[in-house]
Formats: sequence, C-alpha cells, structure tokens
Amino acid sequence: MYKIIFIDDEILIREAVSENTPWEEAGFELAGTAENGRDAITLIERSHPHVVLTDIRMPVMDGLELAKYISEHFEGVRVMILSGHDEFDYAKRAMQYGVSEYILKPVTSEELKDELIRMRKKLDADISERERVVQIQRAYEENIPVLRELYLNRLVEGNGVFNDWREQFSHYRLDPPGAYQSVCIAAVHDSEEFFRKYPEESRELVDFAVYNIAHEIAESSCGVLCIRNTEDETLLIFDADSEPELDQKIREVGERVIYELDKCMDTKLCIVVGRSVQSPAQWSDSLQNAKETEEFRFLIEDCTFLYGKDFSEEIKGTAIKTAQYTDQLVLQIRTNQTGELKKTVSELFSDFRAKKPERKTIFVHVQNMMLSVFIRLEENELVSGADYEEELSFINHLAEYNHLRDIEQEFLSCCLSLAEGIAGRRESINQKQAVLALDYIEKNYSNSGMSLNMVCEYLSVSTSYFSTIFKAYTGETFVEALTRIRIEKAKKLLSTTNMKNYEISDAIGFNDPHYFSSTFKKQTGMTPGEYARKVKS
Repeated sequence: MYKIIFIDDEILIREAVSENTPWEEAGFELAGTAENGRDAITLIERSHPHVVLTDIRMPVMDGLELAKYISEHFEGVRVMILSGHDEFDYAKRAMQYGVSEYILKPVTSEELKDELIRMRKKLDADISERERVVQIQRAYEENIPVLRELYLNRLVEGNGVFNDWREQFSHYRLDPPGAYQSVCIAAVHDSEEFFRKYPEESRELVDFAVYNIAHEIAESSCGVLCIRNTEDETLLIFDADSEPELDQKIREVGERVIYELDKCMDTKLCIVVGRSVQSPAQWSDSLQNAKETEEFRFLIEDCTFLYGKDFSEEIKGTAIKTAQYTDQLVLQIRTNQTGELKKTVSELFSDFRAKKPERKTIFVHVQNMMLSVFIRLEENELVSGADYEEELSFINHLAEYNHLRDIEQEFLSCCLSLAEGIAGRRESINQKQAVLALDYIEKNYSNSGMSLNMVCEYLSVSTSYFSTIFKAYTGETFVEALTRIRIEKAKKLLSTTNMKNYEISDAIGFNDPHYFSSTFKKQTGMTPGEYARKVKS
C-alpha cells in the first residue's frame, strides 16, 4: 500500500477529504495532513509519502511552490493538485514542476477515488520500471568482467575508434595505464610431454590452462591484464611508467606463468612480447608486432621470451642460397658422405635461424630443396618415387611442425635415408656384378685367352671400376680368382683321371705345361705329379 499526505489550508476541507475518501480501496494509506507547504515539507521528511495531494492557494507556501520544492528535493514523490482554479497558467506551471494530476474542485469522493486508482497504477508502473532497471543494473554489474574483456578485445584487435579510451577505462573500472604498454602472447611452445602422459586429452584443455593460470597471476599483479582473444590466444597486457620497468614486469610475471604451467601441465610456454606503445589506442599495433614475431618462435628450440624488437627488417630480408646447399646435398647423398651430409644440413638450418625468414618461406625452401634433391637423384636412376614415398611424405605435412628443430631432424633423416638407400642399391649391384664375373670365369676358365678385358666387356663396365668392386666383394684380383679356379679344376682332373700334365694344362687354359706346373706348385706346395700320387695312394 502506498502512503499519501493531504495539504489544504481550510480545515473543513482537510477533514472532509480525509474522512470521506476511500483511501484503502484506492490502494493508499493517509499518512498525515498539513495546512501549508512549509508544514508539508516537514511532514514529507517524517513520513516519506509516495504521493502529495495539495491545494494551490495556501499561506506561507502555496501548492505550486511546494510542487517545485518537491521536484527539486524529493525524487520519486508524485504530486497531485486539487484546485478550484481552472486557469491555463496554473496548469502550465504545474506541468513544469512535474505535477502528475491536476484535479478541479468540486470533486466527489468517488471521482477522487478514481483519480487515486489511476495514480496507484502509475506508481505500480514506476516500481516495475525501477525493478527492471535494478535487475538490468545488477546483471550489468555481474557481467562487467565479460564486457570489460570484450572491450579489451576490440581494443587490441583495432576494431573501432578508441580516442575515448579514458572514458571507457573509467566505465569498465580499469585503472589508467602507465606511460608504456606492451601486448604479449602467451604461446604454447611444447606440450609433447603432457600429451605423452595424457594422450586422450585435447589441445583445448592446454589452452584453457594457459589462460586460467595467466589470468590468476595477472589478477594478483599490478599493471597486468589478461584476456583471451577471438583466436583463443591468451594475451597479457602490461603497463609501466618506464620501458625498463615494463621489461622487468614482463619478465617477472612471465616467468611466474611459465613456471606454473610447466609445473601443472608439463607444458613449455613462450611469452611473445609486442613492441612497447604509449597509448591503448596503439595496442593493436603492439599485438600485430607480437603476431609477426610469433612466426619466428619455431626457429628457436628453447625460447621462453621472444621480443619483437629483436627481429629487424634488415635480417628478415636477407636471402638464403638454397641452390648451393642443394648441390652439396645431392653430391653427399650420392656418395654416402654421412658426416658431410649432417654438416651441410646443420649449416642450412643455422642459416635459417640466423637470417630469420618467415615460417612459410622456410616451408617453401625445404619443400623445393627436398624435391630438387629427389628429382636430380631420380634423373640419375639412383632412386625411384615408389621406394621413398614414406621418407618424402613429411614435406606435405610441414605446417604441422611446431619447431624448426623437428623439421631439421626430419629433413636430415630423409637425406640420410636416401644416401643409405642409394649406397645399398649400389652395393647390391656391385655384388651382383662380382658374382656374374665369377660365373663367367667358371664357364670360360678353359679359354687360354681369358682376360680382364673379356670380363669387363661382358659386364659392360670399365676395367678400373670392375677391379675395385671385384676386389671388394671377393677379396681377390681377377688374376688371383682365375688362377684359383684353374688350379681347383686341375686338382679335380688329377684326382679323378689319368690325364697327362700337358693334357690337363691345355684343358684348364694354360698354353705352357711348364708354367702350369710351376703355378700349381706355387698354389699347392706340390707338383702336379706329387699331388696325383698323394690323392690316389
């Protein structure tokens, strides 16, 4: 029920209205009466009514003056004027002072009741509106952290004009930043250990842990904000009064975040530091610098802090002579020089780290070099695509590698595999040629004209090449092998036949029986006759 007070300087009217009006039926409680505006003010201060029903003409302070005072000092109190004056000037002034109802006398109790009911409905509407406003305000207060983060995201992403950032900071209850600020990315550098222990977990869990830990530490630190942007990156925004102080704060807070994440999640973190700026309106520039710098994170094996200011345009623009490296790699793979091959690959990737090309540029270099090496080896029939699909498949998945060291290891592994494969194929071919040579000798040892040139012509190889591979795979020279085979054949004939020495000499390819006898004795320690008698006795 609402409270109402009635003001009129005529006592009879005060009593008649007070006693004859069905206040409760209209939803009101009469909280008191007064005979002038000044007394009414005292009564309002004491009873706190919702509505003041007043006459206009009264001594000391009339109804319009009272209405003006109420509008200026008692917010929310409604005023109803009950007047016998129907002048336009009165009504106009009443509206200026916020009077809700202007009721002309005479008025019956039922008519007044109807006016009061209309007023009650207005008061009900006022309360509903105030409740809605309170609810909205409460919801707004509860969501200030979310709204603040949305604003900060727009700020760091540069989505809008932010010259009014001071007003917005006050609105979102953000402290004014120091003279220097930096936007940093808390980037996961290595989570292999975590996923080795918990292979069923998702990357989203690691990302959430980064934000959760960083946010908790930022909340307890002065001059640090933590937000998660639309790309699910955790951003740390630092401010300080000087650049040395800013660097120190980034280092101290960053080390705490890195330590806690490693302890809780077995995950290595890298703080990528955007260049310092001097206004929140430039935070998007700092973030952009951090994003550009993050492209080079995979160049460095163990990086905990990466500063955008360390990556100059001059270094980025330096060319890498990949053609020279490709030539060296092809030669070293073909000749199976594993030591030199490892050295060349190490120099190549050291060049990448020193000259810091963009990540996608490194991918292109590695793909082109690997394909060039393979094509040149294939042209020389040293490899075929079917044999090395697995070794070369990694070039189709370069974007999946998070660190340059992993690409280096895989690139070297591929090159060593090619070298080993070529060496194995060459060894197999050489061994086969040695076997074919021995077979040829076995079938043609009786030919007295048998020579090294005949075997090489049969195998279609050079004498120097044949001599090298034959010695390598048999342990003998061609002459030694031919002599050994002929003597073995002679032994068999001496032990199983009654052939004369000159006949055996001719049968195994010796033109001179005396030379046969001396060679036989040199190989066996006996003359042919002595050998025959020994084996037949």
